[in-house]
Amino acid sequence: MMRTLILLAAVMLLTWAAQAAAGKLPAKFAGHWCPTSARSSTFTRGRCPDPYNDGQLVLDANGFEGHEEGCKVRGSILRKGGSYQMKLDCGGEGTTWTENTRMSMDNNGRLKVIRGRSLNWQAER
Repeated sequence: MMRTLILLAAVMLLTWAAQAAAGKLPAKFAGHWCPTSARSSTFTRGRCPDPYNDGQLVLDANGFEGHEEGCKVRGSILRKGGSYQMKLDCGGEGTTWTENTRMSMDNNGRLKVIRGRSLNWQAER
């Protein structure tokens, strides 16, 4: 039994690492996400009760869509602690930009998103 659990954990880790190497978001991040409050960087899974909430995100393996913007994953790094740091190509409202974003999931299934151009892309692997 213990050997099976260890093997299963190893397969899951290798799958997550392969997704990161391929420049994809992990499947656990896919779906609709609603911010826990205005301007929050923490999201709960599911559609927002208010369909006009500007903070909601829809994530898939290739990136995410938000209010009047979208970002595609150019590359991702699986970091210590299970977070992912991504380099994104984004666009919205007639402008394009590149940004570094970090995403992780807490023990309660909430998504934490730290966006910004100031994150060091390769630091702290």
